Amino acid sequence: MVAPQLLHFVVRNLTYTPTCIGVLVTCYTNNPCHLWLRYTTTPTQKHVKTKMVRGAPAGTYIDQCFVVFTDVEQNEPGDTYTHTFTLDPWPHCQTRWFYFWGTVDGQLSPSASCIFQKHRSEPSSQGDYQLLHDAWHGFCQYWAAQGQSITPIRTYKATAIVLILAQHDTTRRGTFEVRLQLAGGNCWEEPILAAYHGYSTELQVNPSMNPVTFPIAPTILTAGITYRIVPVCTPTWQWWNVDHWQDADWIQALDFRRYVAANAYPRGTLGGTCDIKNSGGAYTPSLIEDFYFCVLGTPV
Repeated sequence: MVAPQLLHFVVRNLTYTPTCIGVLVTCYTNNPCHLWLRYTTTPTQKHVKTKMVRGAPAGTYIDQCFVVFTDVEQNEPGDTYTHTFTLDPWPHCQTRWFYFWGTVDGQLSPSASCIFQKHRSEPSSQGDYQLLHDAWHGFCQYWAAQGQSITPIRTYKATAIVLILAQHDTTRRGTFEVRLQLAGGNCWEEPILAAYHGYSTELQVNPSMNPVTFPIAPTILTAGITYRIVPVCTPTWQWWNVDHWQDADWIQALDFRRYVAANAYPRGTLGGTCDIKNSGGAYTPSLIEDFYFCVLGTPV
């Protein structure tokens, strides 16, 4: 005789990991199940209720409820022992109350966890960000770069830049930079404050949508000052010529994913043209295109 499926679960452990603009919550259960995290920013309401035993009152107990709430499904498919929940955004210094409910083998479980309370007190891991993207992309070249301008609303120390940057053509290879520049009109003459120096083969292959983190030297970004993120190829590159790699003076091998909307990132715009060949490097902003980025940092 096959034992019936256990529909109960217990949360055995809970961890919090700051993300680009929020918190990654991970919980571990004693049985495989599929969970939802139900949270609220409104303090839980408490009600005194009478406990009934065989129709007779037997003392009282406190019942808690959420007035307004949001459900977030775990990231993993199916029933699992480990459950991760991406709570983005979760503003710095905001308190949330939450508990877990879920299913086992597709059936609603009678179990629910206790109510947890979390005040996000960790240093903010985000300075500026624009996290929407689709299949549009722009090329990184060494003669025509495109840059995302950002104007911080507070001063912070930038330590990394996150982009969806991929290798476009695997028959070409070479070096590239992800630059953090002080905006000044001509993007080819702007001071480079920090940069990540990489090689194309370390990147994922197009059309991957996975963001890549590029650490940079800690750099103070001042509120109200405009800066620019510029991914650009740097000479010299090589291309595969039948049976060997050959030096080339033309480059168009990396791309970044971007989102097309009416200025989706309100504190910056995409540089449409920074063409050193045709326009002398003049920066021409565009109000309808932004690319995925996140500047990681800590307050100062």
